[in-house]
Amino acid sequence: MSGVHAGATSAVIGGTCMLIARYAAGRCGCRMGAGLRSYILLGSAVAMGIVGCAVARVTVAEIASLSVAGVCAATDLECGYIFDTVVAFGCAATLSSCLVQGGAVSAVIGAVSGASVPALLNLGSRGRGIALGDVKLAALLGMSESVQGALCMLAVAFIAGGAVAAVLLITRRKALSDALPFAPFLSIGAWFVVLVAER
Repeated sequence: MSGVHAGATSAVIGGTCMLIARYAAGRCGCRMGAGLRSYILLGSAVAMGIVGCAVARVTVAEIASLSVAGVCAATDLECGYIFDTVVAFGCAATLSSCLVQGGAVSAVIGAVSGASVPALLNLGSRGRGIALGDVKLAALLGMSESVQGALCMLAVAFIAGGAVAAVLLITRRKALSDALPFAPFLSIGAWFVVLVAER
């Protein structure tokens, strides 16, 4: 897939997810502000789609999951939610791409691998450490990767999230009881796998 096609695919999927997210936010009474941050992230997703295809062989399934991850990162930052409708759309788009490419079984295995550690942390902390939305997003991102890729994504996400949390705690901008959006770190982990780890 060429960089132009990758950018167009990312824009269509990301734009659709943004519309779904805004509708879901309105229904639950969550304000997403002017959306500047959201559109910056969406534009970044499109740019990364083009760059990704320029430097690596990115699949349609990876573009679908990463575009959705960009929107989920934006909503998590804007209002603290990862909306089920957005993740469901992303799962449908990613799984459809995997089915066309003949990788349905590997998609399921990747999803289970991606959700494994976040699900255990969610159960262990009773939803206070890792939210259920993060578990679902991790499953979606794992769907387009191998088992090793999904585990690498989680490792990078936790390392990046831990580093940022440490800086925020040291500088006293956050307390231990404060929540830290995890979707942006999952997105970073997924991009690392696509652009570095598996190429």
